[in-house]
Amino acid sequence: MKNLDMKTIDSEEIELQAAEWLLTLEENSKVSESDEFKLWLQQSEQHEKIFHMMSHAWHLANAVNIDALLEGTEPSEVHQKKNSLLSRLTMAFEHKWIPSIAIACCALVGLWLVIFGGSIAPQHSFTNEVASTENRSQGDFYQSGIAQDMTVSLIDGSQLYLGANSEVTVDYNSQQRNIHLVKGEALFEVAKDANRPFTVYYQGRIAQALGTVFNVKESAGKLLVHVLEGKVKVDSETQNLLPSKTLVAGEAIRIAKNGSMSQVMAHNYHAKMDWQQGNLVYIDAPLSDVIYDLKRHSNLAIYIQHQSVSEMKYTGNIVVDNLEVWLDDLPRIFPLTIQKHGDTRVIVQRE
Repeated sequence: MKNLDMKTIDSEEIELQAAEWLLTLEENSKVSESDEFKLWLQQSEQHEKIFHMMSHAWHLANAVNIDALLEGTEPSEVHQKKNSLLSRLTMAFEHKWIPSIAIACCALVGLWLVIFGGSIAPQHSFTNEVASTENRSQGDFYQSGIAQDMTVSLIDGSQLYLGANSEVTVDYNSQQRNIHLVKGEALFEVAKDANRPFTVYYQGRIAQALGTVFNVKESAGKLLVHVLEGKVKVDSETQNLLPSKTLVAGEAIRIAKNGSMSQVMAHNYHAKMDWQQGNLVYIDAPLSDVIYDLKRHSNLAIYIQHQSVSEMKYTGNIVVDNLEVWLDDLPRIFPLTIQKHGDTRVIVQRE
């Protein structure tokens, strides 16, 4: 990154600079700790807001149904723009062309404009303020940090409990209450409102509350739904020929990347999910899914070297405050070796 002038810069130039920083961070996350990046971010409130919203746009484009965010826009136009922009970004990353940073920056700015129209919506890290009118739209973005949970009181009286390193957008209006899970895990205590459905979306998969408490978690592209109280109707936009399923308290379901649903499963449910009490519980889960979850709870970079290791099945309980202990004990359970390189852990199959 070149040194940037501290003088006032118009919004378009800030957007391009934000896109360049974001692409730099995609290649090397440690840049976020650099003085140069921090100095740029602190130039003005607008710098910070534009950067965070553009970062959100990049994650959101791959994680939610964009059509649901854009009322009055033709679906074909949305998908055409989104696919064009994403393909340009992907090519820039994969081929490392000389002009790739310029192309990718322009594409990323365009993607942000497609999704948000260039508007700077508020980003929150703490409890949301209560809106002054019931009909006010709430289009907010919430993000928790690594190993940090978060509680948000929504405008309708519903409670949102966000798991570690998770992101959601909240979009309320007078007709509906839509939540878009960008990544991670969230539990909802839904306030009853017969006139406004409460619906959670994740990559074309849908969970609609029928006055309830339920948990949603994305794990390597899959969506898991657990119902703790009341009922939840689950559906898939990609498998629209299949009937929806209604879950009741004590039931769970897994929805695959292609939208296919597992059989309804029973789960041991309490007033809270295990993750809210610092525990991660797995039953016959692929080790790759377990490691995927652990990365939200630790600053360690954890990698699996072999596909055969990824497919190993794990059953057990993990205390999130003792992840290092669990990793050290893993070779006692499986024929594995844990290689340590600073804050990086590589899980390899023992020969």
